[in-house]
Amino acid sequence: IYSLYNAFNDPLIGYFTEKKTTRLTQKMGRRFPWIIIGLFVWVFTFILIFAIPDFIANDQLLLFSWMVLTTCLFDTFYSLWDVNYQSLFPDKFRSESVRSKVAGIATVIGIIGIASGFILPSIVTVYGEPQSYVTTSIIIAVVGFFAIFLMIPGIKETPEMIDRYFEDRKKSEEAESFFTEMVQM
Repeated sequence: IYSLYNAFNDPLIGYFTEKKTTRLTQKMGRRFPWIIIGLFVWVFTFILIFAIPDFIANDQLLLFSWMVLTTCLFDTFYSLWDVNYQSLFPDKFRSESVRSKVAGIATVIGIIGIASGFILPSIVTVYGEPQSYVTTSIIIAVVGFFAIFLMIPGIKETPEMIDRYFEDRKKSEEAESFFTEMVQM
């Protein structure tokens, strides 16, 4: 169920955020508001995956539904931030050499993050104790919130980027529908 949902979720979010402008777009850029919204809600939905209410934990159908729903919510907001974050790179770093350097730095940070993500939760979680998973998810969410604030200066769009977006938008033709664009891919 999640895989089927994910097959449509990412392209829909990409299409929607590419075409949709908000009141914040003129002020903050086309990607920044979506990244911030996606990040904050994504971190919260991580907690929901593990914080299963007691009345749901005892009913297999409700538990299954909870897991599908929270996993899909988690992926929706992950996609909201990640699609826009990845799309920001070519616009923010215009030359291939600068893009390669930034990608190298991001890779090193990513490897450290992945290693930490495997090692640190095992310090807090205790097999067979469901509350320890909730505690771990809360700790990870707090670290995630802290990381978001560290990220903000790097993901803000410059006035030049915002102006370039609106200039390109004026030049572009009317957008095709989502399904037409998907078929063309």
